[in-house]
Amino acid sequence: MSMWCGSDCSGSREWRAVPIQVKNGSPVLASSVSGYQGRHDSSHIPASRSPKKRLRPKTPSPPASPKVNITPVNVDWAKDSSIIRTGSLMDTNLNQQPLLHETKPADVMELPAWIRDLGPKQMLELQAENEGTLRMGKISNHALANWMSRYPELVESDDLHYEYNFLTQSFHIKCMALPTHDSLQIYFAREVVLSLAERFGRAQAGTMVVVASGTTFSGFTGDGFGTSRKLPDAYIQLPDGRFPTVVCEAGWAESHEDLMQDARLWLLHTNGETRIVIVISFTEKNPKTGAASVNPDCRPTVSTTDSEENEQSVLDSIDHKTDLNDLAQRLFELNQQGKLQHPLLGKINASLHIYKACGGGEDIVESFATTLLPPPPEESSAPNEFGITIKDLLGNHVPEGHNPADEIVFGLADLQQVMQSSIPRTTRLRATDRAIKLLKSTVGLDEEATFAQRKRIRYGE
Repeated sequence: MSMWCGSDCSGSREWRAVPIQVKNGSPVLASSVSGYQGRHDSSHIPASRSPKKRLRPKTPSPPASPKVNITPVNVDWAKDSSIIRTGSLMDTNLNQQPLLHETKPADVMELPAWIRDLGPKQMLELQAENEGTLRMGKISNHALANWMSRYPELVESDDLHYEYNFLTQSFHIKCMALPTHDSLQIYFAREVVLSLAERFGRAQAGTMVVVASGTTFSGFTGDGFGTSRKLPDAYIQLPDGRFPTVVCEAGWAESHEDLMQDARLWLLHTNGETRIVIVISFTEKNPKTGAASVNPDCRPTVSTTDSEENEQSVLDSIDHKTDLNDLAQRLFELNQQGKLQHPLLGKINASLHIYKACGGGEDIVESFATTLLPPPPEESSAPNEFGITIKDLLGNHVPEGHNPADEIVFGLADLQQVMQSSIPRTTRLRATDRAIKLLKSTVGLDEEATFAQRKRIRYGE
C-alpha cells in the first residue's frame, strides 16, 4: 500500500508512492469519510479599483520600542455561501470573461522601522507566539529587496518563513499552522499518491511527480526584483519542473481577495507551468459566551454562572507546581463541556475554490466552488466530488496509452471527514496555547519548552 510522509513546520514535506521519501520528518497517515453542495461553471468578479496614492511623510517616525509586538488580524469575510450551479470541471470555458483584472501595484513605500530592524530572534518569537499568517502590510518590492540584502541571514534561514506577492506588495510571516488548516494537504497528498499508484503502478508513480508541502518557490515572471516567495500548503511538481503543476493553498481568516491574488501569482507568473490552484478558505466565528461549542455533538451542561465558577476554580489552582499538560487537558475538557466563558475554538466555516488561467493567460477564472463546512444536508443534490485531469497533473508527460483527459476524482465527503477529524486536535493546540499564557502570567514558563510542546500537540504526539 502506498504511503506518504511529512515533516514539521521547520521544513518541507514530500510524499511519493514508492519508494517512500521523507524530508526532515516522520511518516504520517490519514484516513477519512461524509458531502456537499457545489458550483461548477466559471464566474466573474470585477476587481476593485486601486486606492489613490497617499502622500509619504518626509521623515518617518522612529520606532516606539525595539520590542516587536504584532498580533494577527482576524478578517471575517464569511457569507452565506450556498452554491446552486453545477456542471463538470472539464466543461469550463476558459475563454470567457476573466474573473479578475490586473490590479495596479500598491504605492511604493519605505519599510517601516519595525520591519527594517526586525532580526532573526524577533521573527522566531513572532512565529512561536502566533498561529496562521501574520499579515504585515503593503511593502514595495524595491524596499523589500533592500531589506533582504541588509539581512541575508533572515532570507537564508530554514527556520524563518515568509511570503511576498509582488502583485499586491503584501508581506506575510508564516507562523504555526493549525491542524485544521493542514487538513487540505493531508487529504490532497494521500489521494494523489494513491490514485497515481493505482493508475500507473507503484514503481512508475513514484518517479512521475513530487507531492510535497512547505517548499519555498521564487523566480516568478514579471517580478524584476525577485522578491516574491510562496510556500504552498501542498503541490504537485514534475521532477524537471521549476514550478508546481497543481498548487493547494489554505487560508485561515484571510480575505478571499488575498487568496485569489495568490492564485493569480501562480497561474499567470509561472510560464504556464502551474495549471490548477485549489484554495480552501477557513473562517472562524467566535461565540460571545461559553454556550457555543466547537463540537456540534457537545452541549453545555451548566449555566453561565456555573461555567464561570468551574473555570475560575481552574485559574485559582495555578501555582509553580502546575503541569502544563495537565492544565491544557483541564481546559480542553471544560471547553468540550461548554464550560469556558471564552471557548477555545469558534464555529468553523470552509469553502473550496478551484482556479485556472484563461485560454490566453491574461487572467484567471473560477472553475469550481463549493461549501465544505458546515456540511450540507443529506438530501442535497449538489455535486459530491471534483476532478483534475491527468493532463493538468502531468503536463506533456502523460505516459503513452493513457488518455490525458482522464481525471483523478476527489470525493468531497472524504475531505470533509478529514477536516472534521482535525478539529479536536486544533482545539487541543488552542488549549495548550491558553495554558502557556496562563502559566506565563502567573509563575513563568520556559520559552523553548513551550514551543516544542505546541509542535507535539499540533501533530497529535
